[in-house]
Amino acid sequence: MTSGKRLLLVEDDPVVSDVIAGLLRQRGHVVNAVGDGLAAMTELAQGNFDALLLDLDLPVVDGFQVARLVRRMDHLDGLPIVAVTARSAGDEVTAIREAGMNALLRKPMTGDDLDATLESVCAARAS
Repeated sequence: MTSGKRLLLVEDDPVVSDVIAGLLRQRGHVVNAVGDGLAAMTELAQGNFDALLLDLDLPVVDGFQVARLVRRMDHLDGLPIVAVTARSAGDEVTAIREAGMNALLRKPMTGDDLDATLESVCAARAS
């Protein structure tokens, strides 16, 4: 199990943010949660995170834009980015890869979904 990671969660819905953060904290992770892309960029500039969980549909600066900005920053080059979305169209996979994201989680998700995805992206970063 991938426990004890420092995670940045970017989710504009406070209820959804609380639920996801709660699932992550139950699994031993340290979670910083912010509600928009600009706040995420501020946190990323100041903190050291093991992974970024990023809602795609954010106000002002969406998740795709945040991911592209992160990928341009040298010190964040290898940071795993997990796209989090309630979208169900199914065409997001190509778009998230093009934006530099490593994985996709669809809402609603379980704690097991979070574990499996974080384990996968963090293991890929370590190798």
